[in-house]
Amino acid sequence: MSNSSAAVTVSEQMQQQWLALCSSDDVTDRLAAIRALSSKMFGQLTPEIAEALIQRLGDEDEQITLEALQILQSHAQSGKGPLQTEWLVRCAHEHPLPRIRLEAIRGLAGNAAEEALACLQDIACNRPDIEQDEDWDDWWDMQLAAIKALGETGAKAAADTLQQLWRSEEGHSIEAEIFAALAHIQPAGTDLLAGIALKEMPTVRRRALNALAVSNDQLASTVLEKALSDKEPQVRVAAIEGLAQLSDSLRPKNALAMILQLLEDANSDVRAAALKAAAALSPGQQLALDSRKMLHLLSQPDDACAATIQLLSASSQPLSGDVKQRILSLLAQNPMTLSQSLGQFLQAQKNAEPEQQAIWYKALQQQLQHYKAPAFCLRPLIVAWGDLSDNCQQDIQSVSKLLTSSDPAIRQIVIEELINISQKPVVLDPQQPDSTDNLALALLDRCLSGEAFASASEQDAAQAEQIAQADLPEIIELKESTGDIPVQMLETPDTDPKPKKIPTVEEMMASMPDYTESLVEEAGAESTLNSINMSAQEAILREHEPELSQDDRLRRMLDHLDEELEPYRDVVEGHLQAADKVLSSPHRVAPMPGGDNQALAIRALPGLPLEQALQKIAQQLTASRPQAKEALVALYRLLNAQDQLPVLADDTLSALDVIIESADPDLRQLSLRVIGLVAPEHPRILLSLEDPDSLVILEALHLIQANSQLKTAANSELIKPLLRHKEMGVQQLALQVLAACDPQAIEAVLAASMESHGEMLMAGRKAIALLDSSLVMQWLDRALTLSEKPNQRLLVAELMAAVNYG
Repeated sequence: MSNSSAAVTVSEQMQQQWLALCSSDDVTDRLAAIRALSSKMFGQLTPEIAEALIQRLGDEDEQITLEALQILQSHAQSGKGPLQTEWLVRCAHEHPLPRIRLEAIRGLAGNAAEEALACLQDIACNRPDIEQDEDWDDWWDMQLAAIKALGETGAKAAADTLQQLWRSEEGHSIEAEIFAALAHIQPAGTDLLAGIALKEMPTVRRRALNALAVSNDQLASTVLEKALSDKEPQVRVAAIEGLAQLSDSLRPKNALAMILQLLEDANSDVRAAALKAAAALSPGQQLALDSRKMLHLLSQPDDACAATIQLLSASSQPLSGDVKQRILSLLAQNPMTLSQSLGQFLQAQKNAEPEQQAIWYKALQQQLQHYKAPAFCLRPLIVAWGDLSDNCQQDIQSVSKLLTSSDPAIRQIVIEELINISQKPVVLDPQQPDSTDNLALALLDRCLSGEAFASASEQDAAQAEQIAQADLPEIIELKESTGDIPVQMLETPDTDPKPKKIPTVEEMMASMPDYTESLVEEAGAESTLNSINMSAQEAILREHEPELSQDDRLRRMLDHLDEELEPYRDVVEGHLQAADKVLSSPHRVAPMPGGDNQALAIRALPGLPLEQALQKIAQQLTASRPQAKEALVALYRLLNAQDQLPVLADDTLSALDVIIESADPDLRQLSLRVIGLVAPEHPRILLSLEDPDSLVILEALHLIQANSQLKTAANSELIKPLLRHKEMGVQQLALQVLAACDPQAIEAVLAASMESHGEMLMAGRKAIALLDSSLVMQWLDRALTLSEKPNQRLLVAELMAAVNYG
């Protein structure tokens, strides 16, 4: 038996005890009585209880007054109580506490009774004599609450009052709130807004349109359509945004076409609003835009350009060759501000013709090799790369460099896409017809093995070291062989130019203090500044890429200096020596360890087909602790997502049996969670109630709570000792599980619930909802009679609220 059965009511004796405590001299007793009387067991408010609550509206304690008011409000709004509107009106007008007056005003919302309307009208329109700033703020809150409450009444009289208030001297400062309230009063309020939207000052028209857009009135559609041709840009913007906000049933069928016409508007704000609205309304629709207009829009500043790309992504509009070329050029520029929209556009191209899809793919994979951006910028592009790849062999190495990124979020995205691509068909390489390897899976396996990928910075360091130890002929030979710079750049000029002056450290610090100070800090050697050519620094600054790593920055400096190699033989040697110092500095970022990718790859394994994923996860269960932990989490995610649980292989089950005996509590907890899925009645679940680690105990309690076969009175004896556990979280959950196992365990559950306030009390309330309601009430009746202190009676009141909770 549980609280879902017939409602249980309080005895007459208990009701009289609580009513008497409403007038107690003790604040805690009065609060306890108010909370007890709010219990659902009292059902409809009797006149006697309502009168007791109304008396407490004038209580000296603000919390008691507020709770009494809220109880009366809830009964009035549900239509269950005999609450007279006059008491809310009296509180709204006369109560000394602003907070109570504000709650009373809110309680009148939707009340169209004459007395309620008169109260709200008076508060909204009549400003009292106010001297203190604090009092002014309180009245301001009450006035806005009254305006909102008037709108929710839906009465024509309320619309007349709001119009009068809007025309008053102070109406302009609260115009938006007045219009929002009028939008709820139909048709009187929306008719008034329609007239305002076509006749008043521009700012006023804009606010009226904003209110109409959310009114859900058919009139809004007509007014917004007319406002598209308003002479004021801000009004046209509001009309565009309003049309986009309307529901499909209210919006005109030609709304998109009308908005697209405004892409030719002379005002940039209007064009931007039209682009944004068109993108929202255009999915799957043809756009009445020619190539010339598209090219013009794609040449706008970043915000407008991004909105145009999103518009093209959402629509089914065919693109001309010029438009496609323009988008390709934008991709080649690596603009971080456009990465999100470009990624969305490219993802949409997976349904394009194979030939065009291949063009998009090739351009994208070339850019990903050099693209430097945060993870949130790279994600849509990497996902698009995976969507556009038509087989798992194609240019896998184009993004493999990103597996050396210092940002784990980027590596995670790449690994997830490797899994997606690995499921695509293997297309044989014509040059290697015997090779059928799945390159995406091979790269994933390298991550799972913990292999450390050679990063670009490590390669650069090795090259810089080789350069620094060579003389000039060897430098030239090395540069020619690596192809880093064209051979013609190494040729001696016909005329020997005068050597350029290398700035001193002081000159460089004076001209670019911020940059050079940061360089000193990163390089860890002030001598490095002597060997940095000023023109190289200026070139880097012009690139506007302060996020470049130290190695990348140095590589750019060296490339720039190579253009002047012959005229500056002595200077070059100094540069290369400095390069060696910088690259060997202890301040350099350490190469990424392979274990990082290993953990990320394990987390992504549930994305593989079930059998393949289970096999690879099982291999990781016997690895080191970090890998086993990640594997358990991945295994749980994989199994939990299945409609029908698979049969695990013997080696997987054996690994779980070993891990659950581990000395590591994290491994025991995670393995127990997996066992709960595959073997919900495993004896280890009950044994884990005696585990020394609280997290393992909590896991076991959750498994018992979720399994009806384990929720037995016999098992409740194993749970009762946990009510005295040192961890509060264990006590709370044990209380609820105990009630679920044995609905007759009234004494143990309620005794534990009465021990303290706070979290344990909340757990007790949840547990009581699972017990036999009539037995609980008998226990609480006795507890109230035996209570000697106000705090004990407050606990009884708190627990009463849980009875009939279900």
